Amino acid sequence: MIGVASRSTLVEQTADRIRQMIFAGQIKPGELLPSRKELAAQFGVGIATIHEAIESLSAVGLVDSRPGKGTWVSLTALDSVIHPSMILNRFGTIDVRSVYEARMALEVALAELAAEKATEEEIQQMMTYLEEARKVIADDREFVRIDWTSI
Repeated sequence: MIGVASRSTLVEQTADRIRQMIFAGQIKPGELLPSRKELAAQFGVGIATIHEAIESLSAVGLVDSRPGKGTWVSLTALDSVIHPSMILNRFGTIDVRSVYEARMALEVALAELAAEKATEEEIQQMMTYLEEARKVIADDREFVRIDWTSI
C-alpha cells in the first residue's frame, strides 16, 4: 500500500536531502545554498516545500537565511554533529548486538508513545500496516518495503 507522500513528509525528505548535502561536504559552512528555485528543480518539489525545509533547517541552526541575501550553511552547523570517534572514545567499540538491544528498547518505547497519542484513524492505519507486515514476514524485501512505507 504505497500512497502519495504527505506534505510534511515531503518537507522532511527535502530537508533531509539538504542536510545530507551539508554533511557530505557538498555545501560547506559559510557557503550559499543554491537558490530556492534551483533546489526546487533539483529535488522535483515546489518552492513552498523548499521554503518550509529551509525554515526547519534554520530552526535547528544548520542554515541561516536572509531575504534578498540567500541561504547559507551556518558557520557553526557542523559543531553539533557527533563525530564517530567521540562515540568510540566515550563508549568503546559498539557491536551489532548492542545496537540491536538499544534499538529494541527505544523502538518499543516510541511505539508505545505513538500509540498513546494516536487518533483512532492513525491506530487503524498502524493495524493495517501491521497486518500487511505479518503476511510477508518471511519475505525480507517485501517486509522492509512495507515497514518503510508505514513511516
